Amino acid sequence: MGLSDDDEPPQRRPVQPFVSGRGLPLIPRTVLVGAVVAVVAFVSGIALGTSLTDAQPRPSLAPVAPTATMQSTSQPSTAGPAPTVQDGTYRLPLGQAHLVARVEAFFAAYNAGKLADVMAFLDEAPHLSDCNYRTGEVVFIDGRAAVEAYLRDRFAEHDKWEVRLFNENPQNDQLVGVEPLQRQNSTLLALGVPGAVKRDFALSFAIVFAPDHEHISSVGFGTMGASPGVVQRLCEP
Repeated sequence: MGLSDDDEPPQRRPVQPFVSGRGLPLIPRTVLVGAVVAVVAFVSGIALGTSLTDAQPRPSLAPVAPTATMQSTSQPSTAGPAPTVQDGTYRLPLGQAHLVARVEAFFAAYNAGKLADVMAFLDEAPHLSDCNYRTGEVVFIDGRAAVEAYLRDRFAEHDKWEVRLFNENPQNDQLVGVEPLQRQNSTLLALGVPGAVKRDFALSFAIVFAPDHEHISSVGFGTMGASPGVVQRLCEP
């Protein structure tokens, strides 16, 4: 049905968009709410991811130490036999470590030719055995005066030892085993030994301590009780 001239069309007011104070259209409420929710979710996700990352174990930057077979002495060991200790390693209780330190200091004084210092290591009635390389026999010296006179002669020929220390029996709490590696002095030089150095030894020997574990009671440069054949090899230049 059409309109007559007397009928006026309804007036339509143009829709004005909501604007902000700067003339920009306002964001519809639903869009604004959705954006806020998205931002909150995003921030929550970052926080959650950070906490999970922190909870994961991180690799250590410290260098890995070599494995060591050490046990506390306060608890009995339940492990099997201890591995063989190779040269250059050690496993000593403090008592034996003290004896080893004393023997090391003894040889340091001996190789320096310090007679008074060497005698200070010995007890009141020391025993000493050694090789006479001129005769090929073992000699035995007893008592402080005789040992001091003998050592004075050894220092006059610039006698020096290179040794390694050992103890294969933990019950030996007064003894340190000595493995001779070489011996050098002017007597060996006079006997025609190349470089005046003897490197062949048939037996190891021992340094035996007095009960006080401070003073040495016996020095066995020449092992006592060896068979004649071993003595001959032991005491040959």
